[in-house]
Amino acid sequence: MIRHASGCFSSLSLILLVFLIFFPPSTGFGLSPDNIPDKNTNHGSDGDYAPDKQTVESRYDQGKFYFNQLQDNESLAENRDNWLKCINIFQSIYLNNPTHSLAPASLYMICRTRLRMFDRFHDTADLDAAISQLQNLVNLFPNSNLADDTLFALGQLYLDNKNDRQQAALYFSRIVGEYAGGDMYTLASQKMQQLSQEFGVALPDSILGRAPDKLNTIFPVEYYGSSPNYVRVVVRASGPATYKKGLLARKSGRSRLYIDFADSYIAPADRGKITAKGKGLLRSITSEQKTGDSVRVVAETNNIEHYEIYSLPDPFRVIVDIRGKGKGTKSLSKSVPKPPPAKIGEVVVASPALTQGEAEVAGVEKAKAKGDQDLAPTVAEPSTELTGEKPPAVADTTPPTKPLSLAQQLAMGKVTKIVLDPGHGGKDPGATRAGLKEKDVVLVVAKRLKPTLEKELGCEVALTRDDDRFLSVEERTAFANAQDADLFLSLHLNAHASSKARGFETYYLSLATDPEAMRMAALENATSPHQLSDLKDILSSITKNSNIDESARLARLVNDAVIKGTAQKGGGKIKNHGVKKAPFFVLMKAGMPAILLEMAFISNADDAKRITSDDYVNDLTQHITQGIVAYLNSNTARLER
Repeated sequence: MIRHASGCFSSLSLILLVFLIFFPPSTGFGLSPDNIPDKNTNHGSDGDYAPDKQTVESRYDQGKFYFNQLQDNESLAENRDNWLKCINIFQSIYLNNPTHSLAPASLYMICRTRLRMFDRFHDTADLDAAISQLQNLVNLFPNSNLADDTLFALGQLYLDNKNDRQQAALYFSRIVGEYAGGDMYTLASQKMQQLSQEFGVALPDSILGRAPDKLNTIFPVEYYGSSPNYVRVVVRASGPATYKKGLLARKSGRSRLYIDFADSYIAPADRGKITAKGKGLLRSITSEQKTGDSVRVVAETNNIEHYEIYSLPDPFRVIVDIRGKGKGTKSLSKSVPKPPPAKIGEVVVASPALTQGEAEVAGVEKAKAKGDQDLAPTVAEPSTELTGEKPPAVADTTPPTKPLSLAQQLAMGKVTKIVLDPGHGGKDPGATRAGLKEKDVVLVVAKRLKPTLEKELGCEVALTRDDDRFLSVEERTAFANAQDADLFLSLHLNAHASSKARGFETYYLSLATDPEAMRMAALENATSPHQLSDLKDILSSITKNSNIDESARLARLVNDAVIKGTAQKGGGKIKNHGVKKAPFFVLMKAGMPAILLEMAFISNADDAKRITSDDYVNDLTQHITQGIVAYLNSNTARLER
């Protein structure tokens, strides 16, 4: 944008003032008379000599005097021809003395004069002529003490008058890269930082401290499952990054959670503000290059009651689960009918006695927030209930009141929603064998299981995907959380190097000690067992909640229902690999009991034939449903004891 100076201090005046400060008229633009070589001074290897010093200097002083007169004498300045005469003086000095030490200063005086003309007459031809002469000056005299000042003037002109931020950045970058010892370095660095933050202009390596390829790259931030009370934000990086988090002051009544990544860089195209769709908890996400080697991501929400942040490897990503205020707990109304008893196949699966490892964990995570302090979860304490066995009779003794587990709350209320997660999809086929793809088989099972569950339980069943598309593991659990689901089942097929491996197994989230369970988790997580072992501290924190014990109970009852139900239906004996625990990423931070079913070995010919049989799939969906019913009934029975 061209700004005309009319009684105000224009950007052109600022440029001229900067150079006037550094090169006052009385010293010949920074050159004292003692520094000006005379005719006896050699200026080149070819033996050329500069003309008489007094002649060049006197002519230069004459031009400076005339330039000052034009600035002070309004009647003289009104005539454009007078300004052109001033230009001719300096131009003749340069043309006749191109190797003289005053040659760069003469070129610059031509530029100053042209800028004054543009400031007065508003003719863009003067501005273009000034820019052209500045470019000539820096190209012809790159080692002059005027070079960095000239580059800064060019950058400022392109920024303020040409509205060309990229070209301006090129000139500022040259100062930072080529004139680090010059007096314009600090100003140029500040200009580059401003352009980077406000307009996403890439910073040069010298400002970053290290080249971008030596920093962690932060990729475009994504969010999943934004509902009125929940959202998951995922920040992916090219490698492990150190980060810190906190809450900023509320803005416009909204909460703002920030994450700062050290030694990181985000490309200009990935910076800026993303406005969240819909009317969910999340309002926007802003990503910025906070400093030369740090990136800040800010999630702005309507409110924050509680948040959790953790990282996962391969690829490295930071996951942020945010919950808003007003999220209610499951209804405890006893007026709601309990789930119906098992009817499918005339098979009733009794609830096995609880083991010591299945002792109830009471309570719900609580959030605490004071001022701008970080919000932190409160770890639930275990209850005093140890086993499911009937306690010995004690006269006149009333059992102590124990906190209700999540599943007991579900049994007293009504299961309203179950989320089924057909694993893999899209570009991720999962396990394959002879043209058979895991992603296709599990989708068929999920679509068959959905109506069976809806019919038997009278609840809504949602699928994370109902077609062949790719979903990240973070997106799947986020979907279930946003849906406020009561149960989460992830459906998969197993695979093994040995074609003899076959059978059915069920997993819940926990630390695994079984090498085979670790192998399976690594396969589904698309990572390595070694990296999973490095997650011990993260998983120890994640698994400290009541859902883990309830997930273990659900896993056992579903697994037993499938094994026993299949045998009684005459479907042949299925090898039972039992219930196992493993660190499956897809089960992490599920806000409800969550299990993962490995329904068959696609690498085994018999299993592959069975799992693609319509009759078997129909039976399988009935048995899974039966296991869920048994789980809910067992919790009701425990509650009524």
